[in-house]
Amino acid sequence: MKEIDLTKSVYELATTIPEFLDIMETLGFGGMRHCVEENPHTKVMTPLMAAANHGVDSSIIVNAFQDAGFTVTNQ
Repeated sequence: MKEIDLTKSVYELATTIPEFLDIMETLGFGGMRHCVEENPHTKVMTPLMAAANHGVDSSIIVNAFQDAGFTVTNQ
């Protein structure tokens, strides 16, 4: 089973897990792909921070990655 650590930066996850951005886009984070390419904040922001900034409950992100076959760590 694949593993994802949600305390890692959006940039790190996007560059090491091919499906990361696709999953995040299904949750309403459609601009994230562009941000990873253009915005240095993605090197410090985590998926859980992004969720909090957008008023999304972190359990939604955790569940989406679990449904996609990931073991979620540091939730």
